[in-house]
Amino acid sequence: MKRKGNFRIFLVSFYCTLCLLILAVGILQVDYYSRQTGFGDHKTLIYALTGKDLHL
Repeated sequence: MKRKGNFRIFLVSFYCTLCLLILAVGILQVDYYSRQTGFGDHKTLIYALTGKDLHL
């Protein structure tokens, strides 16, 4: 019984982490395309923080 509970906890944790990663990638893409459309440049949030371009 304990083994099944541990596996369920793992799956829920994995699913939540995957959702958060997909959300982060989506936010980065929206930031990139809105800066490109609105201002015509590629200075995204990642560029402002690190000084490097991140091409997805």
